[in-house]
Amino acid sequence: MGKCDVAIIYDNSHQLCFRNRHDLIAVQSVIKSVIAVQAALTKCHYQTAVIGVKTDLTEFIQALKRLNPKCIFNLCESLFGRSIWESNIPILLDLLNIPYTGSDGRTLALSLNKAQSKELLRSHGLPVPNFTVYQDKVDGLPSNVRFPLVVKPLQEDGSIGITLDSVVKNSSQLRRQVSRLLDQGFQPLIAEEYIEGRELNVGILGNENPQILPISEIDFSSLPSGYPKIVSYNSKWKVNSPEYKGTKPTIPAKLDKKLQEKVEAVAMKAYTLLHCQGYARIDLRLSSDNVPYIIEVNPNPDISPGAGFVRSAKKAGLSYEDLIISIVENATARIKKGAKRNCIKTSPLLCSTI
Repeated sequence: MGKCDVAIIYDNSHQLCFRNRHDLIAVQSVIKSVIAVQAALTKCHYQTAVIGVKTDLTEFIQALKRLNPKCIFNLCESLFGRSIWESNIPILLDLLNIPYTGSDGRTLALSLNKAQSKELLRSHGLPVPNFTVYQDKVDGLPSNVRFPLVVKPLQEDGSIGITLDSVVKNSSQLRRQVSRLLDQGFQPLIAEEYIEGRELNVGILGNENPQILPISEIDFSSLPSGYPKIVSYNSKWKVNSPEYKGTKPTIPAKLDKKLQEKVEAVAMKAYTLLHCQGYARIDLRLSSDNVPYIIEVNPNPDISPGAGFVRSAKKAGLSYEDLIISIVENATARIKKGAKRNCIKTSPLLCSTI
């Protein structure tokens, strides 16, 4: 393999024993992003390589040294099949002094821990739902946390572990759902107040002067009667499920100017406080009195061609290629502020996955 401009990396630890089928489905979705990102970069005449991170980091480091990429497109949403270890990849790349797309290890680790990130946001005056954390059993409920609650894994993304049973209305349902998730291997768990209202996704693109993309709203009106109005695992991944069919995005969300500015200000402050870089998506619930509660900050949202972040970028006038090149340029600009990358006019070099 020769040198390349951009090496696209992802967790390729298929041989590991996954906790459940959800982990494997998540990996498969990342592979779709890998293929799309490589195609976009190739179309703009970037020399690319794909490196699947397996169980031997020495092999991974050696591949990087052979390729000597000018930039890494980081699509590692896990390491060795574990979401909680995803922050180790950018930490390693920092040590190797290789520019990479997206946020650093500190931001990834903090954002993945829903409790710690919410505590930080709340300490700076941003609205977040009240919550509590359960390590191994239900040991009561703090007086400031009220039903109904949403119970979910503390450190997972992609709506893993979120089902129709995730919204609980009393102590009995809470104990049952906590036990169910613990039995499935999820630990610890967060139980946060369910905010009745609209769900908004705010995509943000950039570094020092980030751009807010058109706001997307999840339309729950087509969900079957009795289904909780949440974005569950099935809503994101099971295309034939009632949840998937009943949760359609609307872009742009219908918000009056004042409310839109309020939502954007909250999202941008969260982006800044967590030191997000390159791109991120802020998920919020808009209560009946128009308070935008932050549900989650996702510093590495899905950027496959059909993903919500990409749809928002398209609404802003960015083609898929424009978006991917912008993300790469934001990464290289962190090394040399203000530097802009032009498409390199040379024949693409496609390197095999190791």
